[in-house]
Amino acid sequence: YGLAGNPPATLEEIGGKMSLTRERIRQIENSALETLQSSNAHEVLNPVIASAKVHLASVGGVRHENFFFDEILHMVGDAQMPRQAAVNAFEFAFTLAGSPLRLKEDNNFHPAWYTEKADLVKAKAFIAALEKAAKKHGRAMSQDEFTDAFRLAMSHAGITNDSAASYYLGVSKKFKFNPHGDFGL
Repeated sequence: YGLAGNPPATLEEIGGKMSLTRERIRQIENSALETLQSSNAHEVLNPVIASAKVHLASVGGVRHENFFFDEILHMVGDAQMPRQAAVNAFEFAFTLAGSPLRLKEDNNFHPAWYTEKADLVKAKAFIAALEKAAKKHGRAMSQDEFTDAFRLAMSHAGITNDSAASYYLGVSKKFKFNPHGDFGL
């Protein structure tokens, strides 16, 4: 997890250093996580985890990973720890708590954090509706055309909060604004 300030290591990297297979390292990691989760030791982190979940809920339940951690680090205000070490610590705490949950990066999405599966489903429905509108449009959209498509996608996904929809859009890799301010796939 990189809790000492180093980048997180893969199971294979750890196994190589310890002369163990990555499968054995996975087993050891799972056992250690189960032990920590069943103990009360991690409960000291509950206020921070609760604050992170409240914050996520306030922005629509889904947030791009970089922005989410910037906001959480600002909330806790601990400038003593290097950013990456703090991010690694939060990721570890969230893993122990089982929430919030992480959306892994892939070809369609940036890494993100979400509170509940329903929030992620709503975000993906919005993105799919906006993608459909962009494909139907057939070319880059002007600001006014984008605004209309954005509102229509919000309606289709049942979203009433403009900011939440904007945050959902930020999780997608499918869209860009060009240098002229036009929007498209």
